[in-house]
Amino acid sequence: MAKPAQGAKYRGSIHDFPGFDPNQDAEALYTAMKGFGSDKEAILDIITSRSNRQRQEVCQSYKSLYGKDLIDNLKYELTGKFERLIVGLMRPPAYCDAKEIKDAISGIGTDEKCLIEILASRTNEQMHQLVAAYKDAYERDLEADIIGDTSGHFQKMLVVLLQGTREEDDVVSEDLVQQDVQDLYEAGELKWGTDEAQFIYILGNRSKQHLRLVFDEYLKTTGKPIEASIRGELSGDFEKLMLAVVKCVRSTPEYFAERLFKAMKGLGTRDNTLIRIMVSRSELDMLDIREIFRTKYEKSLYSMIKNDTSGEYKKTLLKLCGGDDDAAGQFFPEAAQVAYRMWELSAVARVELKGTVRPANDFNPDADAKALRKAMKGIGTDEDTIIDIITHRSNAQRQQIRQTFKSHFGRDLMADLKSEISGDLARLILGLMMPPAHYDAKQLKKAMEGAGTDEKALIEILATRTNAEIQAINEAYKEDYHKSLEDAISSDTSGHFKRILISLATGNREEGGENLDQAREDAQEIADTPSGDKTSLETRFMTILCTRSYPHLRRVFQEFIKMTNYDVEHTIKKEMSGDVRDTFVAIVQSVKNKPLFFADKLYKSMKDGISQLGVISPTIMPTRGYLAISGHIFGHHNLESVATSIWWGESRDAAEHPQCTRQACATRNYPARKAKAEKCTQGPQGWVGPSLCPLRAHNLSGDTGSPMTNSRQRSQACPSLLEEPRPRWPPCQPLESSLLTACTGRRVGRNLRPSAYSLQM
Repeated sequence: MAKPAQGAKYRGSIHDFPGFDPNQDAEALYTAMKGFGSDKEAILDIITSRSNRQRQEVCQSYKSLYGKDLIDNLKYELTGKFERLIVGLMRPPAYCDAKEIKDAISGIGTDEKCLIEILASRTNEQMHQLVAAYKDAYERDLEADIIGDTSGHFQKMLVVLLQGTREEDDVVSEDLVQQDVQDLYEAGELKWGTDEAQFIYILGNRSKQHLRLVFDEYLKTTGKPIEASIRGELSGDFEKLMLAVVKCVRSTPEYFAERLFKAMKGLGTRDNTLIRIMVSRSELDMLDIREIFRTKYEKSLYSMIKNDTSGEYKKTLLKLCGGDDDAAGQFFPEAAQVAYRMWELSAVARVELKGTVRPANDFNPDADAKALRKAMKGIGTDEDTIIDIITHRSNAQRQQIRQTFKSHFGRDLMADLKSEISGDLARLILGLMMPPAHYDAKQLKKAMEGAGTDEKALIEILATRTNAEIQAINEAYKEDYHKSLEDAISSDTSGHFKRILISLATGNREEGGENLDQAREDAQEIADTPSGDKTSLETRFMTILCTRSYPHLRRVFQEFIKMTNYDVEHTIKKEMSGDVRDTFVAIVQSVKNKPLFFADKLYKSMKDGISQLGVISPTIMPTRGYLAISGHIFGHHNLESVATSIWWGESRDAAEHPQCTRQACATRNYPARKAKAEKCTQGPQGWVGPSLCPLRAHNLSGDTGSPMTNSRQRSQACPSLLEEPRPRWPPCQPLESSLLTACTGRRVGRNLRPSAYSLQM
């Protein structure tokens, strides 16, 4: 059995069998294979309940007792995938790896994925054992065979990994970390072409602890994770190998969890990959793989194997897996502890709501009314002035301006604004000018009028507003449209969806704290609903999710995880469908973290490009300006970063920027492919892409505080600047300017885009 590091807990699923007798096992296996046919159940039961060390003793005893090779007999008696799995378990780990690599490079073609998986994930000691086993089994040199079957930088990196000389010292030099970050950055992002040798040297030799710090610092310095740079700079099998190395450096169990999931998802099963991983990790880190698999994919490894395989092959794999993490309570300490700890923290954490729009100091409604009138008078419209005033006044102050405007000029400010501006900018500005309750009422009215219904708008508003806000919306709806909101919902929706919306529209949610006993009963109530009983399930969820207080529901969600090993959101998505599912999911997400719910909505509304930008104007920005629109709560992105990146038509995935802040919004989203082609020279409209130009806030020296302002520094870092003037951003469009101003609480004019130079938050 593989021994864990000193002081480390054993995380394999296969253990030494107590009372082990190799002669007795050898006799039992001989009997199982004797005569016509074979007792496959007996074979798999013995082999999967013994450690690899014990299996080697059984092999020796078998040969001593019967003069036969046990592995040869197993090959003769068994067939197909079951045979490959059992034979793989009977070989020592190093010899099993050697056989896999031999098969990968034999014959026509090469199984590069197999080579990558094995050589990117093994430790120095495992690599040395592999080389020796290959030499012993095939009387050939593994390095020579790999060189003969691969080429280019892919070959070079494989040879480096094959040496098994990765540093293992846990003591890390901060200076060396900074130097490696600088070398990687210069070898890729700052270089015309790519210096692959630098990537090979650093990723192939530095210790894992060192590389983790390098990856963290690389993200801080360049604004993108190392994986993004590898994808942008490398290609083909070499790119896949380097990404595998990075994943194994970050977390080897997570790498294998991902490999297992991909091997079984979709049509068909990649059985060679499944067998190789289950055999090789069963005595190393299978429990860690299971835990990560369950947390990441919301299903247990056991259940996925069970649904994807069959026969003795399935039974053997399930025994190697070691347990079902979907079994409620049984494996909770292993599989659901991460999710539970997150909920433990959420139970005591309180989200501080911070708005970006605050009452203006020295507010003068007369002066503002006159300035707005002047901005709209005559030919043309001064949109900058309108944006500047409206986005820097609280809603109460805007109502005073409306009243003052009518008193001074006998005109309706809303009507004037509507006639002077148009499109998404008009929708946003007019939304900001309305009282919040009347604005929500208008959005609900628009969602239900005409042909069809905008269910998403109904869900977003009714699932996220407080009791007081709901009551105000009801009053505003009645005042503006002379009809009750409940009647409007009843006439435009149906079924359970209608019942849920009406329940939410009453605004009668409890407002007290949590009750632990009641929370357990509520969790049991929704956990006990039989699968397939859709009507009962929806009714029980509605009764609890639409009436209980937010603190109480958080506790219910915790207890639900304890009882089922599933997050309540996962259960809703699995068991329900359509608008009912979407409403319940919105409620759950709002209960968990309302700012994050709106952040996700904002990101999704903009991630597909400029055509989606107007979607955020009428639904979120005007209503959340005082509550929670703050850059740091926007998941991994922040609002400025997304709005700025949308302008360029490329919004990066949120996972690529886990530490994105306002300060970096203008230096992280410019497409790398453009700057690589332009090589920090003049770009579109006569400007330099800041994401790649060394003038960025995170300068080449690693000092992440200020841009390079010394002319000699700038000219050395980017020689093209000797001929080109300092770059300028293209002018903001009015809608973007107003969105960014509302998001940041700062003036963003048409000739000043937010950047690391101008926004020091």
